[in-house]
Amino acid sequence: MNDGTQTTLTRRGVLAVSVAGATALAGCSGLGLGGDFEFPDGDPSDAQKQTTRTFVTRVHDGEYEAASEPFTEELAGSLPPDRIESVWAENVGDLGAYERIGAWGIESRDGNDAVFARVECANGHYALQLTLAGERIGGVFIRNVAPE
Repeated sequence: MNDGTQTTLTRRGVLAVSVAGATALAGCSGLGLGGDFEFPDGDPSDAQKQTTRTFVTRVHDGEYEAASEPFTEELAGSLPPDRIESVWAENVGDLGAYERIGAWGIESRDGNDAVFARVECANGHYALQLTLAGERIGGVFIRNVAPE
């Protein structure tokens, strides 16, 4: 859904861990989302939304091992639970409690789907991209953390 939601680049930078080919999704330039990124049109399936919500809920609840359960083998090797914890604490920890997903988007290419979510928290928001290969998460991208 392209509802005009636009994110801005902040000093926090980006977490970007991906599988081969994921960087070509969603107009990415390298890894992560560009500073003037807009959510693509399209509405993810209910299953894709549930995968995204479950991942977001688990990381915000501190359930890092559970959050990594749907990872592909390659992603699990490069983003273990302790790294998820440190990255989330450093990048979105001060945004407060997770409240909702404010916008959705999806883009598909080469058998992978990039699901985009604007994650809204008590004290700000951030853009999240999960690259899905079937039911597995093959890439996690955080960008444009914006405290309010």
